[in-house]
Amino acid sequence: MVASDESGLIQVFDIGSRAVIKTWDEHQGNTVNVTKFSPTNVTQLLSASDDKTVRLWDLTSPKSTHKFVGHQDYVRAASFVPGSPCLIVSGGYDRTVKLWDSRSVDNHCTMEFSVPAPVDALLVFPGGTTLLASSGPTVYVWDMIAAKRVAVLHNHQKSVTSLALSTGPQQSGRRVLTGALDRHVKVYDPATWKVVHGVKYPAPILAIGISPDEKHLVVGMSNGLLSVRTRSSGKEKEKAKEKERVLDMIAAGIDPITGIGGPKSKTSAQRRRTKGMDYKGQGADIVVEQEARKKRERPWEHHLRKGNYGDALDFALMSVWFPIFMLVNRCSQTSQSQPHITVFTMFGELRYRNAINAALANRDENTLRPVLRWLIKHLPDPQYVSTIVEVSLLILGMAHPPSLAVCLRHTNSR
Repeated sequence: MVASDESGLIQVFDIGSRAVIKTWDEHQGNTVNVTKFSPTNVTQLLSASDDKTVRLWDLTSPKSTHKFVGHQDYVRAASFVPGSPCLIVSGGYDRTVKLWDSRSVDNHCTMEFSVPAPVDALLVFPGGTTLLASSGPTVYVWDMIAAKRVAVLHNHQKSVTSLALSTGPQQSGRRVLTGALDRHVKVYDPATWKVVHGVKYPAPILAIGISPDEKHLVVGMSNGLLSVRTRSSGKEKEKAKEKERVLDMIAAGIDPITGIGGPKSKTSAQRRRTKGMDYKGQGADIVVEQEARKKRERPWEHHLRKGNYGDALDFALMSVWFPIFMLVNRCSQTSQSQPHITVFTMFGELRYRNAINAALANRDENTLRPVLRWLIKHLPDPQYVSTIVEVSLLILGMAHPPSLAVCLRHTNSR
């Protein structure tokens, strides 16, 4: 088993004895987001890190065997290409998906695809001809042989964080699964790229996986829960249906053995009180269904979805210092009454995306002042302390002392 952490350390363990077989630290303090063993070479593995590189390792070597440089931002997803042991695909926050060939002399990118938002997950079909990449709430599908896009999936409302493939007993049974922060897992048929099934979970989804025997679906959520669903078949499926039928009978007050019981007949007084309530209408009646109103997207949610983290933070801060802004944009009652929670939630989302640095970058005295005002105002609140300390340390590391001193002086004077 291989594991990595935010310090840049990569370690390989023997599951039987729990002993550390190998340790590498070439990523030098940058978070390692992906580590995977090669499906064809048992001693080879890859890693992708916030240092913008993808590296190949071999258990027999004390250093990385290949270093692929080309991404301009954090690399958050990487995978070997099945059927092509020398090919690697990676995706990052620079909004690109790159294909690498370890046989290349200079380790340069051999193919590149662009997407409109940061890449969080990748999936390559067996055979290495079809590539999927999640970019925000959208999943893009490419034909790697023809080097062209073949489908775009728009079925999620928030960022897709994980992709998985269920091969099924035959080619026609293949399914693609996507998990997203909107708490949904959706199942697609690759033949038509239509949604054929979906499951809703109680919290945002961070990772999904399928067992090798195709019977278990594992879902990890942001609240720390791990859900395992089992797909029954044959006799197990019949037993599950029978158990469900018995439970339905018990809930209806019917004895599952004798079949005696059920809802009691209504008294005359009950019939008078409920007269007409169960009227279904005639065949000629027309039922007009009102369309559900689409929820309006708030300004900071729009910029956050687009990857404009600085603008998203600015709009969240405007809800604190300019209440009229909330009324003009018709924000929710919670956002209007407790705007400081909006800013706190925004910092939490930026922390999850490792985008606080990007949101605070390139700020002058005027744009930095609202951030400092919010930090100083809510410093006494215990629930905000950890977030305030983290943001403050980043500001101290980024700002120039003269401009920071001026900002603090203006903030205190107000």
